[in-house]
Amino acid sequence: VNLTNANGIYGENSTLFEVRNLTFFEFNLLDSHNQQDNILNPGEAFKLTLIIREFNGLSYFDVTSGSFNLTINGNDYPLTYDSSLAKWITLASFNSPNIIGSYNLNANITGISSNGIKAENVSLTRSYEVKTIFITLNPLNKVYNSTNFYGKAILLPDNLSLINNTTYLYFDNALLSSNNTDDQGDYVIFLNAPYLGSHPIEVNITNYQGIYGENVSTIEIWAPTNLTKD
Repeated sequence: VNLTNANGIYGENSTLFEVRNLTFFEFNLLDSHNQQDNILNPGEAFKLTLIIREFNGLSYFDVTSGSFNLTINGNDYPLTYDSSLAKWITLASFNSPNIIGSYNLNANITGISSNGIKAENVSLTRSYEVKTIFITLNPLNKVYNSTNFYGKAILLPDNLSLINNTTYLYFDNALLSSNNTDDQGDYVIFLNAPYLGSHPIEVNITNYQGIYGENVSTIEIWAPTNLTKD
């Protein structure tokens, strides 16, 4: 701005200012095993995370303070900044559907940064998948005290065999043995049962995405040996 008075005296002043808006990146699900690959188990708990930045047309500036919330299905969920993640995260937790498949999560974000830059009802969408592992367990009835349990692990709904994943065998709720699946998704685990009689047995597996599968049964252990019943 400048000004000249009636005596011809001149003065001026100038300043620079920026016009910024808010931008939103990496709107993801943070699952209960601390991954953000947007692949969950049925009914798994998760939180929502995203990065918020101011943009001046040339450069981005991380927003680490302010007030923001997500609106999902008409309900508001406050966000807080998590410095360990370098992201904003919901205080509330949610749960994935219990049915495997592909889903979309739609939300709107409203808020203001500490610089006074505002956003109102900006739409966000995140696609995610719910998967599970189907794992078989054989035999299921009466077995010798020393025997091989075997089965196959398949990722659903992809229908893919799980290769080189560790399978765990539990006997009386205690880990007894483990082995990796082969290149066909098959496993064999040797059981040397410490007791005869009826016992709960479980086999489970978790892949690198945190997807879990299990098979639980009760079996009768017997053998012509000097083992005694527990």
